[in-house]
Amino acid sequence: MDDTTITSFIQKKIGVKREFRLSEREFEYYDADEASSVKRRYSYLSLPDKEHHFEYKEGNMFAFIMGITFILVGVVQYTVTEIMTGSPRFSMATIGVAALIFYFYNKTEFVAIPVENGNITVMKNELEESVIQALYNRRRVQLKENYGYYDELNSLENEVRKYQYLLQQGAITELEYETLYQQATLAQGDEPEQIH
Repeated sequence: MDDTTITSFIQKKIGVKREFRLSEREFEYYDADEASSVKRRYSYLSLPDKEHHFEYKEGNMFAFIMGITFILVGVVQYTVTEIMTGSPRFSMATIGVAALIFYFYNKTEFVAIPVENGNITVMKNELEESVIQALYNRRRVQLKENYGYYDELNSLENEVRKYQYLLQQGAITELEYETLYQQATLAQGDEPEQIH
């Protein structure tokens, strides 16, 4: 297997990083945020059809936790200062409020691609379409390489369904579909019922 990287994409935002390294047969996905990081390898064939993608937003949890903590410390500080001096001063709650504002207004939007062991997430930014297009272009190539031929062990109906799926996914053209269809019908000497 050739592990030479064809292309790579890096997406970054405060506290979040996504990296995609595409090679001929598979791609490496790196997902890091303030809490954890994951690096995995996937076959392009493990990607689902695009209608299974979904979108979601995620906030910076560090900012949220910091905000709540500073507000609580600030309330205690304010109360103690008020009791001891009679005039409250600057409170750490101000920093906490700023951190919460940052959390709520700086959420990262993602397109999630469900795979067997979780989701591959692509940040919604200027690279989003390029990343998804590159992944699915390689998927189409693999679909064609793995399934874009006549298999004499399959029934004619199953072969035609396979070719229709490849056409729907953009792995083969209309002309290739017609050629494969003709090859299958000639080899099996029959026309499938209502499938073409």
